[in-house]
Amino acid sequence: MFKQVDNIEELRVFNSIVEEVWEESGYVVEQSDGTTDCFLIFNDNVAVGTVEFKQVSEQTEILRYYPIIPMECTVEIDKIAILKKYRSSGSMSEIIKIIADYTQQNGVQRLIGLIEPSFYNYLKNEVKASIDAVAKPFFYKGDYVVPIITQ
Repeated sequence: MFKQVDNIEELRVFNSIVEEVWEESGYVVEQSDGTTDCFLIFNDNVAVGTVEFKQVSEQTEILRYYPIIPMECTVEIDKIAILKKYRSSGSMSEIIKIIADYTQQNGVQRLIGLIEPSFYNYLKNEVKASIDAVAKPFFYKGDYVVPIITQ
C-alpha cells in the first residue's frame, strides 16, 4: 500500500526513511521540503519506503546529464528508498505501482532520474520496464548512478 504525503508528520517520516537508507548506502542526504509529490510505502501499516516526483524545470540539477529533452510532461523521480529489512517484502512492486499510477494520473510522458545500476537492471530486465540509460554509470553524491529516461 502507498499514500501521498499530505502533512508535516508524514513528511518527517518520509525524510527519516530517506535519511536512514541514504546514510546506510553512503549517499549525501537530501531532505524533501514538501513542495514535491512525496509518497510513503507501507507494509502492515508501517512506513517502509519512499518515492518522490519533481516537476522538471530549467533549474532541475540533473538535466546536465541528459541530452536536450522536452520539459513539458517530464518529471524527475527521486528519493526511492526502502528500509533494509523490508527490501524483499514486495515493496519493490509497490514502487512500480506508484510510478504507474502517478504517471497515468498526472499525464507524465517521461520520467528521468539518477538510479542505482542494480535498480536500473531490475527495472529493465525483471520488470521489462520501458526504460533506457542515457549514459554510462557515474559517481554522484556517494555512489554510482545511471541516468535513466522512460517514454
